[in-house]
Amino acid sequence: MLTKGQVFTYDFFIALGIFFTILSILVGYWYYYSLQFSEVEERNEAFKNLIKASQIWFSEGYPPYWDLSNVVEIGLSNEGKINSTKLSFLENLSQSEFLSKLNLGKYRVKYEVYEDSDLIFAYPNRSFSASEILTLERFGVLNGSIVKIKTYLWKP
Repeated sequence: MLTKGQVFTYDFFIALGIFFTILSILVGYWYYYSLQFSEVEERNEAFKNLIKASQIWFSEGYPPYWDLSNVVEIGLSNEGKINSTKLSFLENLSQSEFLSKLNLGKYRVKYEVYEDSDLIFAYPNRSFSASEILTLERFGVLNGSIVKIKTYLWKP
């Protein structure tokens, strides 16, 4: 019988197996929760961009009475009401220029305005498809009538 300690015993291999089992479980949980955290962060970023995109209906923009030649920041209201002249300017603005002024990054946006249940304005005036779409409904005043404004945001 040997009197010196033996490193490679059954106890050692059992302890090593338990250690690696616990380590792999911890790494698995860490990976799972980091994925969930990144999804939550992405969803929060999308929601912030949705609020930002819908806010143009209630801000004046810069300059307050802008046109296509001098617009710096897009806003569609004046004096607490939606300005119909700015809506006509918006229809003539290209989507790429609009998105660059809005600064939404990788997201795309579409607006629809309803009076009662009739669609009276849409920008851009084409359909879209996406796997996940965020929608926000707000109310405003256009030409003395209360209108429902729908803002759609998605990643292409």
